[in-house]
Order: sequence, then C-alpha cells, then structure tokens
Amino acid sequence: MNDENRETYSRRENWGEYNPETREATVKLIIPDYFQNGTYTMSTITMEDVALNGGSVYFTDWFGEEHNSELDEPPATIEIQTTNPDSTQPVLDINRITIQAEPTHPHVPNGETRVDIIFRVKDDISGYAQTDMLLRDPQGGTHFFRHYDVDFWDIYFSRDPKVYEIYHKTIILPVGSAPGTWGLAEMNVHDKAQNTLRADFTEIVRFEVEEGAAAAPIIASLPDDTQLLANYPNPFNPETWIPYQLASASDVQITIYDIRGLLVHTLPLGHQSAGHYTGRSRAAYWDGRNGFGEKVASGVYFYTLTAGKFTATRKLLIRK
Repeated sequence: MNDENRETYSRRENWGEYNPETREATVKLIIPDYFQNGTYTMSTITMEDVALNGGSVYFTDWFGEEHNSELDEPPATIEIQTTNPDSTQPVLDINRITIQAEPTHPHVPNGETRVDIIFRVKDDISGYAQTDMLLRDPQGGTHFFRHYDVDFWDIYFSRDPKVYEIYHKTIILPVGSAPGTWGLAEMNVHDKAQNTLRADFTEIVRFEVEEGAAAAPIIASLPDDTQLLANYPNPFNPETWIPYQLASASDVQITIYDIRGLLVHTLPLGHQSAGHYTGRSRAAYWDGRNGFGEKVASGVYFYTLTAGKFTATRKLLIRK
C-alpha cells in the first residue's frame, strides 16, 4: 500500500490470514503516526496456495507506465490522517565517518579483509532504520552492503531519535578480493518514515586492501561549501573537464557562453548528491561544440555552474 509519494514503499505486510469458511483473506497494516497524511492506494496483492502456486494482482503501475496494460482493476484507496508526519530526511554526521581495513590473515594475506565502518546518525521524529552502502573496488566494480538498526523490525524507534547514535558495520571482504585502493562510494541513510539521505563519497573515502599490515583509519568529510573549480586542461583543444563540488544535493547545470554573452551550450547534469566532482570520471565534460554539434571558434568563453540557489562563473580558453 503506497502513499502519494511514489518514491516510498509505504506499508507492506508479508503475511495475512485466510478464513476457509468465508474464503476471505485478511492482511492487517499498521500506519504509524509518523507516516504522511493523504490518500493511500493498494498497489498489489500477491497470493500463494498450499501447493506453493503463486500469483499477483496489480492495481497501480507498480513497474512503470509501460506496464499499465497489465493492471487488473482500479485500486482501492483510503484517506488517512496521521498526527506526527515525518517528511525530513535523517542526518548523517559526515565529519565523523571512520573506516578501517585490516587483513584477516596478515602473515599469509589472501585478500580476505575486515572492513569496519563507524558512523553517526540522528533523526527528527521516526528514528533511524537502515543504511545502504556501496564499496567500490580498484577495478571500478561496486559491492552492496546494508546496516540495520536494532529496532528495524519494530514499528517505533525505542530511543531518542534526535540524539546522535554511533553505529558500526563490519564487512568481511572474501578471499581473492583485489588488492589496492577501495572506496566507500555511497551511503543511503533511511529513517522509519522512509525519508532518505543520499551521500556520495566516491572520491574522498578510500581504504587499502593490502598484502601486509592494516591500513590506517580514514575519516570522511563532504565539502563545506559548493564551488565551481577551474577547468582542465586550460587552454584546451578540443575537450576539457569542468570540476566542481557540492555541499548539498542539488539540481546541477553548467552553461557555456561566448565573450558576447550569447549561449553556446548547456550541460544538464541532473540531480546530484553532495560530494566532490573533480576527477575525469565525475567532472562535467565539454567537447568544444555548440548546441548544434558544431565546433566552436578559438577564443575566450565563460562557464556558469548552477546548483540549487548557487551560481558561479569562470573563464576558459579554446586555442587551436
């Protein structure tokens, strides 16, 4: 059952009760007081008989609009008013994330590595629920891990959600894990009301999987402010990269103008998490062409970063 926010899963229950006399099944869903007010819609019902034959009935476009033809009938809805709705994402103390890697067999290293991640989270109303983590290996592959709060399976958070708590996630990388520099690429922190904080650490939180002694602990931090940095190379021909950093998640766009102030090209970068966008794999890229795909002439151009309410402009030079 979903609320009006399509990005949340709202409430779901894995088991119901079946009455063979009435041939009716009942599923009880509890809507906590921290959930949102509004119209709740039945999305899907999945059933299974004693012979383990299963089937589902879909009432909304659960898998996207392209599957609307598979809908069985209009959904049932109900209006729900809650007393303390929580619409604020949890808070991750980005300056107090510690990560440490240590081989489990330092005298006979085989790639098996213990990784300890310590972080602090607080929330305003519903309380912390879970964190999804992505580790990036030296080859660029990502590996998913998840941390659960002790109250994850309970409806209510049992402590004061407004006080920072320290959480500890231990990960054992398997035998044969690639040696070299690994990174904590992302942390997606969820509260019980399913508000999500997305933090991107791709270029700043790294640890070593070594063949010898343990690596020193690393403390992570995100940028204190949003900045537009100098493009590189500059002067350039025919391509350049435009680095920047975001103090908070924002809708990001870079616009390029000629010396007369006329629009040359727009680079819509979409919604991005807080973090450093400085390396060539993450910085904005411009191939020296205008919006029609034509190569622009040599000379001075200006590029403007727009990120939420932030704007800044710098100068670049094409030399042929």
